[in-house]
Amino acid sequence: MKKWKCIKSFSVSVCDEDGDIVEDENGDIIEEKQVELGSEWIRDEDNVPSLSEIRLEKDSDWLEIDEETFENCFEKLEGSF
Repeated sequence: MKKWKCIKSFSVSVCDEDGDIVEDENGDIIEEKQVELGSEWIRDEDNVPSLSEIRLEKDSDWLEIDEETFENCFEKLEGSF
């Protein structure tokens, strides 16, 4: 498992169980969550939602981000395999 550490905090839209962004009837995003600086995540390379997204998991939480956000906001932890 490859572990990654957040080196720049950012927010992501909250998704439902189907992976769809939660929006109101006007199409506005209802909720966002903050990815905290220093939080540690595992990259799930077996469960990739699309070619342009990366899935990260921590405890029972998960998020899907694009390659650019991943490269700018995460670094690989030493000793991670």
